[in-house]
Amino acid sequence: MIYLYCICGIIGFLLVLLLLGFIPVKLMQNKMFNFHQYETTNPCFLTFENYKDNLTREEFKIDLDKDNYLKGFFYQKKGVTSFKGFIILAHGYGGTHLQYLLDINFLCNLGYKVMAFDQLGVGESSGKSQVDLAKGAETLNFVINYVVKKNINENLKIILYGHSWGGYSVICGSTENVDMIISRSGFVNPVKIMATSLKKMGFFTTLMIPSAYVYYLLFHHRRSFKDAYKNYNKLAKQPKTLILYAKDDTSVYEVDSLSKKFIENPNENVTVFQTDTGGHNTILSKEGLQKHKQLLEEYEKVKDDEVKKEEFIKNLNLTKDYTLNDEHSNKIAEFLQ
Repeated sequence: MIYLYCICGIIGFLLVLLLLGFIPVKLMQNKMFNFHQYETTNPCFLTFENYKDNLTREEFKIDLDKDNYLKGFFYQKKGVTSFKGFIILAHGYGGTHLQYLLDINFLCNLGYKVMAFDQLGVGESSGKSQVDLAKGAETLNFVINYVVKKNINENLKIILYGHSWGGYSVICGSTENVDMIISRSGFVNPVKIMATSLKKMGFFTTLMIPSAYVYYLLFHHRRSFKDAYKNYNKLAKQPKTLILYAKDDTSVYEVDSLSKKFIENPNENVTVFQTDTGGHNTILSKEGLQKHKQLLEEYEKVKDDEVKKEEFIKNLNLTKDYTLNDEHSNKIAEFLQ
């Protein structure tokens, strides 16, 4: 009988630890998602003003339901009236679609029309929360179906383009109506990537992993475990896909990357382009990334002095400083041909 008491005691102790683990997991969830992410006002980030001489844009709004809507813009190169395709862009975590103006300008210059929207709880879209990473794929899926139903693409082939959170979403939220996919620095599974991050943080955060799995299962249901690789393989029509990744990415570790998954499990419809360096944002050149970091540091020193701040902003030339990574941008251009 004493053995039974011991076993019950151990099980009870583990359950208490599991439930206590919900507290830091909930706090982490709140810090990451339970707020509205607005666009940065830091002048070291690109804005549409930087590209107004090359691009035009038209605002749109999509109603998700009676309470929620998405907002974004259709972008195109000035003077272009016919397009090679219609690109739906899914942005990454931590910013709005405006953080991808470098990508948008690049894609428009290649001859494509780009539809870029802010995810739920981000930028100009509604919502007090971004919910979780899996919600991004669901929202993108809704947008794709909306575009097809309304023929927003005007019969042009539909191409999905996403980075990081968006890189996951374009694979996990894809439908049979999509013709091509470009996924940069995407991950396979939302909860697993969170578990890896907890492991990297140390021993005590590693103990939170079981609580994280149970928490998301109970409060976010199976959606949070939706696997992008499995979703792609379930598609009746698998779009021609390009996956780009840099092995020195410290935001999406290689173990969680779509790149690793598709290298280990090759698919004739999927091309993986992987480099040793390039960091998380592989579309930006090494020089561009270094310049961005330098400008951020310089801005921190002058932001509280109105005169110096104004002079700093006046001398910025972001379109010149933020150049494309030739390896990755050339691969994208080649893929889209």
